[in-house]
Amino acid sequence: MRIAVLILALVSATAAVAAKPLVWKTATNAFLRVNDQPVKEWDVFQIEKKNDRFLLQLGARFLLIEAQQKQVFEIVSATVEHSGSDLLWDPADRPQKPLATSGWIVRNVGEAQRIKFRMDAEDHTIDLQIPHPPSRY
Repeated sequence: MRIAVLILALVSATAAVAAKPLVWKTATNAFLRVNDQPVKEWDVFQIEKKNDRFLLQLGARFLLIEAQQKQVFEIVSATVEHSGSDLLWDPADRPQKPLATSGWIVRNVGEAQRIKFRMDAEDHTIDLQIPHPPSRY
């Protein structure tokens, strides 16, 4: 009986740790164009010291951009929580299937990383430039 209680407690603790959302910080001085036009209501967030996954907020819509894997996922906005200027979201809530995309460009363009892709179903081209974090000498 003690072993069963211990196993149940361990499984519960593991589930609680896994469900903890990550803090996503605003990527300052980022630049976004959709279909070569500026966007009014948007923001982009990243996990501190990571430069390969981004949460792009377009109005009330959230897209997870995984630049290295060249995948985009639509995130259910109910799973994203605002905490001041930051977002709280758990990557474990990521959908299984990415959106259909093509024409990817992921490259370093001097002081920034450029991520450009086409969202096939919507016929939108997303062009996102995110400055690299300042380096310490």
